[in-house]
Amino acid sequence: MNSTQPRKLMNGAEDWFVAGQQAMETRDWKYGVECLSQAVRLQPDELEYRKQKHRCCRRRLPQGQKLSSLETVKLAAIQSRLITAQMREDWVQIDSLAEDAIAITPWDGRMFACIADAATQLDRYELARYAWTSAIKLDRGNGTYYRSLGGLLQAHGEYEEAKSCFRQIQQIDPTGRIAEELLRAVDIAAMMDRQGYARASNSRDVEVAAVARQEAPQVDPAIAEQKKQRLELQEAVELAESHVRRNQYAMALETYQAALRIAPDNESVRRRAEDVELAFLKMRAFNSQNVARQHPDCQRRRDLAAKVLAELTSREHDVLTRRVNRDPTDRLQAFRLADLYRRTSEPQKAISLFEKVCDDPDLKAEALIGLGECWIKAERAELGRKYLIEAVTLVSPAKQPSAFKLAHYWLGRVYEFRSQITDAIHHFQQIVTIDPVFRDASSRLTALKIRSE
Repeated sequence: MNSTQPRKLMNGAEDWFVAGQQAMETRDWKYGVECLSQAVRLQPDELEYRKQKHRCCRRRLPQGQKLSSLETVKLAAIQSRLITAQMREDWVQIDSLAEDAIAITPWDGRMFACIADAATQLDRYELARYAWTSAIKLDRGNGTYYRSLGGLLQAHGEYEEAKSCFRQIQQIDPTGRIAEELLRAVDIAAMMDRQGYARASNSRDVEVAAVARQEAPQVDPAIAEQKKQRLELQEAVELAESHVRRNQYAMALETYQAALRIAPDNESVRRRAEDVELAFLKMRAFNSQNVARQHPDCQRRRDLAAKVLAELTSREHDVLTRRVNRDPTDRLQAFRLADLYRRTSEPQKAISLFEKVCDDPDLKAEALIGLGECWIKAERAELGRKYLIEAVTLVSPAKQPSAFKLAHYWLGRVYEFRSQITDAIHHFQQIVTIDPVFRDASSRLTALKIRSE
């Protein structure tokens, strides 16, 4: 009959499920949703109940159809209660309220994300995986959903599937660093799992696992020493990653440095250690700049913020230069180094790298914007304008808002300098429409409108 037939549920959940299926067969979608919702309430662990309920909800309310006034009021009340449940971390209540919301609006990826979060906390792996997948289908541009699903898959040893999720983040944000860091972390986790260390709770468990894998005792001292070093490396990496998950970057960096002393030639571990070091320095720079802004009259705090930022910039330069020299074909690292030169006002160094990146379709738009800005700073405004005009045809405010704003900003600056007021107003207006506080676009736009009167 169906996948739940063998179960003998005493609470009546199966009866409600069967009633809901029968209602769907007669296209009575409203009653079907009521029955299947009741089945889910009585048996929240049963994934098939949820899937069938969600199918029925989507048939009751096709995508794009507006809610009634009563449904809108009900949904607002549910969302208010959901916020309170999230503040209390009441996962059972979060799950229940999100299901109630889906019964009204089944095309909202955020509700499926709420179910996925709750299912993860309640140790319902299959449900969490299904809910994250559903959320992604409804909002394919949401990198957070891909990251959450990837983390879930990685935690359950599904490394290739996790990497597929993290690669999607690269597609959404080709110039971002987070996807590369996640991919490197999952590679390290997979390596550890293959060696049998990932699920060991302590060093004794690891030793037992290592002994169990050996078919015969090793008598060669060199081999024994290699095994010992490998074990120490895996333990160090696992400890470092546990610190990263808790945002304890200083401790993670210290542990990765110990790992590199064990295996100084392991490139995967070295790159991961560099990622953690840069994350630590960025956190320090962010915190010191915040403190400096809160105490604008304190020269000591301003000096400290400048020193920490300079340290971050120097280390980022060293890391990216080494990576580009090691692999000149790595376009993403070349772009990041070019972007660093752009930010540190070294346009000539940035230009040659941006030009190499322009043949990468994922990076082309932002590389063109970088070229435009750098040529303008190098006092070749007309050449910069040509690159920016090409770039604005490749970006949209919805998918690449930062790139969109930056391209229009520099075009606005060029036309403003040339006193082409109408063109300058057009480009600054494009920015202010989606972000009124982006740089000084609003003040420039106001000044230009006054000049045009």
